Amino acid sequence: MDLEITDHSDVIEIKLDGHFKDASIWGKHSDEISAVLKDRSRPVIAINLRAVQSLSSTALGSLVVFQKSIQAIKGEVILSGMTPWLMKTMRIVQFQKIFRMFKTLDEWRRVRDLEGKAEEQKPEGEKSEAEVEAT
Repeated sequence: MDLEITDHSDVIEIKLDGHFKDASIWGKHSDEISAVLKDRSRPVIAINLRAVQSLSSTALGSLVVFQKSIQAIKGEVILSGMTPWLMKTMRIVQFQKIFRMFKTLDEWRRVRDLEGKAEEQKPEGEKSEAEVEAT
């Protein structure tokens, strides 16, 4: 399993390539991931799974653990590069309840921009969805 990190201005992309069997990939690259997260408030991390050839249940569990660690610093993990077989797998294990999933980062950006515009158009004093969830 290979991992490549790209720091875009709006998102940190982590591309995974190969057979995703366990959580060891996160430990092997923890210093590299920590360095790119440094000085980032509310980071968005896109795990790009397009080149993943296989995926174990242990690997799926490691994605949830990773996401929880990012949520602890007020960040978000999204899944991108969702091929048809990956999307089917993620829906079977109901990951759509845990992660936002996109075919590409451009698709995520379009959704993010639309959400931002909808937020701007809310009447003054109306709580955002995040504020409602927090109460």
